[in-house]
Amino acid sequence: MMYKNPVCIRQAAGAIVVASCCLLSQAVHAASCCGGGSASSLVLPKFSRAMIDVSVDFEQYDGFWNQDGKHVPDPPGSNLNQYRLNLSYAHRFASRWQGSASLPYVWNSNIYAGIESNTRGVGDASLSLWYEAFDAIKCVWKVRKPADLMPAAYFGATLTLPTGISPYNDVENSFDITGRGFYRLDANMLLDKTIYPWNATLFLSYGTYLERPVNREYGSYVEPYHKKLGDRKLATVSV
Repeated sequence: MMYKNPVCIRQAAGAIVVASCCLLSQAVHAASCCGGGSASSLVLPKFSRAMIDVSVDFEQYDGFWNQDGKHVPDPPGSNLNQYRLNLSYAHRFASRWQGSASLPYVWNSNIYAGIESNTRGVGDASLSLWYEAFDAIKCVWKVRKPADLMPAAYFGATLTLPTGISPYNDVENSFDITGRGFYRLDANMLLDKTIYPWNATLFLSYGTYLERPVNREYGSYVEPYHKKLGDRKLATVSV
């Protein structure tokens, strides 16, 4: 009943942002002026000190990839789902420096081969540090000169912490898993440009997992060895 590397469909179910900037006029409600983003790219608006972000994620799994790289479908009637409630906090340390922390709470709701299971627990936490490569707000109402086309540029790093339940803890199958079990370090770049009423963002991230010793898999002790997951690349464009 174990499976690895599931194929998933991720849907953003909703997001609530609580921030002082949202009390300002409509003229600053664009992303680059009011902050926002995902857990890995949560950023503050230029003149804000702190922000809380609450979001919900939903993933539905469909089969798995075996050791030969072939996709194997789940048994008929299977329904594998994971829900995550993400609580994030961002804080400004200086005019160009800010950081954020995020902690998800995970619910697993699964039916597999006629067996139903429901588990929950804390997921993998993350810590981020961002540098803003600009001083003035880059949101404009109208392009009057070439400088008005310059985007707001953020450069940062994110450290993922293995605070969730992983296959290398005392678990019997993958239905109990809420985390990967590895530290991961990501290098991030976020470009954001608003020309009212339009907004465009580009988010690029490259992450590498840190190697770790393993002596247990799905609750069973194995001969000790060192394991490292593959690197992670992410590119997101939104308009």
